[in-house]
Amino acid sequence: MNVENKFFPSDKYNLSKLPDSIISVLTHDKSKNRLDYGYFNDSYDKVVLFLIDGLGKNYLQKFNESNNFLKTIERIGTDYFLTCQFPSTTASNVTTIHTGLPVAQHGMYEWFYYEPLVDNIIAPVLFSYAGDEDRETLQNKFDPSDIYPTKTLYQKLNKYGVKCFVFQDKKLTSTNYSKTLLKGAEVKGYATLSNGFKTLAECINNEDGKAYYLFYYSQIDKVSHEYGPESKKANKEVRRLLKTLEKLRVTLNKSDENILFILTSDHGQIALDKEKNIYLNQEFLEIDEYIKKSRNENLLVPAGSPRDMFLYIADEMLDEALNFLQDKLYKKAVVCKTSYLINEGYFGRKKISKALQSRLGNLAILPLENWTVWWYEKDIFMVDTLGHHGGLSGDEMEIPFLVWNYHDWVK
Repeated sequence: MNVENKFFPSDKYNLSKLPDSIISVLTHDKSKNRLDYGYFNDSYDKVVLFLIDGLGKNYLQKFNESNNFLKTIERIGTDYFLTCQFPSTTASNVTTIHTGLPVAQHGMYEWFYYEPLVDNIIAPVLFSYAGDEDRETLQNKFDPSDIYPTKTLYQKLNKYGVKCFVFQDKKLTSTNYSKTLLKGAEVKGYATLSNGFKTLAECINNEDGKAYYLFYYSQIDKVSHEYGPESKKANKEVRRLLKTLEKLRVTLNKSDENILFILTSDHGQIALDKEKNIYLNQEFLEIDEYIKKSRNENLLVPAGSPRDMFLYIADEMLDEALNFLQDKLYKKAVVCKTSYLINEGYFGRKKISKALQSRLGNLAILPLENWTVWWYEKDIFMVDTLGHHGGLSGDEMEIPFLVWNYHDWVK
């Protein structure tokens, strides 16, 4: 059993190429790193990107035959798919969208990981210690610029004279993550999806110059985690999104401009089986012997997610831990050295940044099928969801990529 049994992220058709593709169509800088689709060889006055958290390719396939919006895009635009970056998580892929940097460079690879500056496991997007109930608990001791990338895609577009706007849930606008990674953009918080689309339409209609709009929506991901990606509630959220998108068309009045619309996601989700969950520290008590500790003698766990767990193993015990876990997790998970994933290009590039190198564990556990492997601490670290992501299955890695032109949409 090896990693080849898992899904490999595409290099040519990967979400990491989208930022350079957006720069290419809005400026004269025709990056060689842009996506190889016809739309990205042209020039546009505006680009509108709908980044829908957790919307896997398999979600939309259910509605292709019955949804008016999707049938329209199939007729006037393109219905492709991309793979997201590995790990298939918000931290790695949304950070790429905001910065233009692939995960191999920006280094924010998962929801939880060891941060050397903090000497602890943190939740970087929340700017908190892992397991904290509140977010932003790092802010009294550490500066966000020490944790996050400090240059953004929006700043780069500003230099070309492109105005940037980011629309997201108003609860996220004042977070350290947003304040750092949205620099160069005008941030507009919204309370509901319909309210957000109304504000987006007004912003497009009132802006005459070159502009880029990112609309981020996270509710589908939240519902899919709680109820499962195949649940009625998840399907209802997808239908609501598509219905609201259909209504957006009639609120725009920019027939004199060439506008490119893109809809994609940061990852998909896989349905979990409650009977197929393994907590390492409950099943294998000897696991503690292998794991590194912080300067305060705390075990450095857990990192990654239940679908892609990374362990920080004492260097002299790495081979022993590898053999131990491969035996214990046989037919339930792929267990490999992280160096193998790097060398084979799973992080997009074989040469990774010092930031990523310092944060990665040296052993990776990638559960097969709908298994999960995690760490248990009551009310802190548990697998209590019906959907998840982070791993290398097709459901987690394949994302939709819809592209269409405004003029064709309003005919």
